[in-house]
Amino acid sequence: MLAMSIVAPSGSLRRHDIDWLRIIALGLLVVYHVLCVFNSSGWEIKSAHAGPWADGVIALLTPWRMTLVFVIGGIAARFLFEKLDAMALARNRAQRLILPFIFGVIFLAPPQTYIRLSAAGAEHGSFLDFWLHRFWFANQIHGVHFPDFVHLWFLPYLFTYAVLVACIWKWRPVLFARASHWADAAPVWLLLALVMAWMVFVGNYVEPWKHRTMVFFYDLSGHLKYGPAFLFGVLIARGNLFWRRVAAARWWLLALAAALGTASYAAWLITHGKLEMLWLRELYGAVTVFAALAFGVVFLNRPSAALTYCNDAVLPVYVLHQTLLVLIASVSGAMLWPVEAALPFLLISTLATSIALYHFLIRHTSWLRALFGQSPHARKPWPPAEVRAGA
Repeated sequence: MLAMSIVAPSGSLRRHDIDWLRIIALGLLVVYHVLCVFNSSGWEIKSAHAGPWADGVIALLTPWRMTLVFVIGGIAARFLFEKLDAMALARNRAQRLILPFIFGVIFLAPPQTYIRLSAAGAEHGSFLDFWLHRFWFANQIHGVHFPDFVHLWFLPYLFTYAVLVACIWKWRPVLFARASHWADAAPVWLLLALVMAWMVFVGNYVEPWKHRTMVFFYDLSGHLKYGPAFLFGVLIARGNLFWRRVAAARWWLLALAAALGTASYAAWLITHGKLEMLWLRELYGAVTVFAALAFGVVFLNRPSAALTYCNDAVLPVYVLHQTLLVLIASVSGAMLWPVEAALPFLLISTLATSIALYHFLIRHTSWLRALFGQSPHARKPWPPAEVRAGA
């Protein structure tokens, strides 16, 4: 039964569990950004009732949410490597990742930056004047000016990693074959130990020295953290033995993740969030990614109409959500509301508005689909028409 659940149904090569994990990972990023309205550190907008309670929830999401996104990106890229050459893959990834990044930076990031600067008293002109003259120079690193990339910062990372790995895949296929074989044959505990050790090294020693910038050309710690995560996804994607082993290990992975998460949260509470035990946080993040992969392959690897719809909608909804969140919070006055009213309102209204814009405006408009990284037409519903007719 377990072996059958790991293989894609109906002989399909598509990994439905990876599709679901992608949807869940990006959905958690939406939840994370709503929580950022209420935490104690700076963000685009801030609730009058922000406090450390939100920091605690964020502390449980931060160690693994983006790592999972990059592992999933690597797994998805592996399937593309087998179908497309390097140039075709670069065109595909540019259309799916770079085009929505450019569109989002030009049209969706400026309102967020304008509202943040206006609230801080640093911007007094009109939005149009800000957009045309000052938005493009909002940030500076080593004398280089650039606009805000906001929540879209990681899309160029995924694009670049995919193209680089595709080139190596084409020019050194034996190297990839050996690395993939080793990753498939290695026991889960050994792979987990190696991932833990690397994440502790980056989190404990590199990030405090070179803080993450989320700007591609100036982000050493980000590349050291997410580049290997992407490569790990590429190597394990086709490893049948790995997926069987990680599925069998799911319960002890979950127990270890729960234990490390509890310990990490307790350490955060004891130090009042001022002194994080970074090594504990990174261990928790690594094992949580493994646990997510394990439970996904056992319980999520099956097609459905809901998966087809969500898989098509998730990137447009993600690209839209943060701008809508900032606008809704500012216009509604929810930043002054009590937390128990503002939090569900912002989460539900942000998701509902994003999904409505996708469903009624983007879904069946080919040029809008292109701007949001979609294929020209919406995915066909599942099951396929021929299967429904046969049934």
